[in-house]
Amino acid sequence: MQEFLFALTLSALPVVSNFMGAMIAEALPSSKQTLGFALHAAAGVLLAIASTELIPRVAIAKPVWAAILALFLGGAFFVWINQLLNLSKNRLRGVDHNSC
Repeated sequence: MQEFLFALTLSALPVVSNFMGAMIAEALPSSKQTLGFALHAAAGVLLAIASTELIPRVAIAKPVWAAILALFLGGAFFVWINQLLNLSKNRLRGVDHNSC
């Protein structure tokens, strides 16, 4: 039973810290730059957790080229989606970069 409570406590830490961070963010005035820094830090933490879980599985995966190809395609997909979002955002604002 003690191991279960220990595991439950460890799994509750992200929830509690996220809640405390949200309450602090609501209470303190913040600029867009501070918000950007906080979002980048949160994304970094999530990427660190995901990579810690996935890297051992990728390291033993066969064939290795499939993992490398998946990483490349994931990055290319991200760049494509980012460009698509910027294009649609600019079109909604009425900005046309092709006219220059």
